[in-house]
Amino acid sequence: MNFSNYINFVEQNHALISLLTGIQSINEALQKQYTDSILELPAFKAWLASHGILQEPQASAAGGVGIAYFVQNYVIKFTSDPKEAKAAKLLINYESPYTAKIYDVQLAACVCDSEVRTCPVNVEGCKKIYAIIEDKLDTGIAKKHRIAGQAVYDYLDKKDAFVVDVESAIQVTIKTCLPKKFENDPDIRRIIGQIFHALKTIQDERGVLSQDPHGGNIALKNRHPAFFDFGR
Repeated sequence: MNFSNYINFVEQNHALISLLTGIQSINEALQKQYTDSILELPAFKAWLASHGILQEPQASAAGGVGIAYFVQNYVIKFTSDPKEAKAAKLLINYESPYTAKIYDVQLAACVCDSEVRTCPVNVEGCKKIYAIIEDKLDTGIAKKHRIAGQAVYDYLDKKDAFVVDVESAIQVTIKTCLPKKFENDPDIRRIIGQIFHALKTIQDERGVLSQDPHGGNIALKNRHPAFFDFGR
């Protein structure tokens, strides 16, 4: 399947892909039954209440190593990725047009022998589950944002260091990661530039580089490409 067909498939089968992603998450990463249990813990409810979140989170969406719940104008994201939790901590109260605002991050619980509990001193054999409170952004992006985001993702997937030369990164991405049919599309080229400049700003101001800016992880904030997932 070529890139164009992949994009069309994603657009036409969004519900199916979401379902399959959820099934994969249940089997391979966080199980929703665990995060549902964490939401019922008095200490966790008190933590949410301290941030003004008093309603019960309802809808949820699953990803590779995390599950997100939506309540009021917030997202409560659970992740088993310690790197994502560490990156989110660096972004707490960071005001930027390029990121969802992160309000707090905490180690929510551990899953030991299939039971949710407060993390013991010796966590060997237990899965740590972190919780992140962040703003909910507009994820209804256009097809061209998805194409540009995927190209940037493919570029960053080959790198293991911070972006230094943005203009060079933009040109290499257009030439090597963007399907030929889109190379001269002015909108996609512009969006690639916007994404790189946003990533570089976050990197320079907070020491965090999001290497997962594919279309599913890009939102809009005041018409700017913005990021809300800092895993990988």
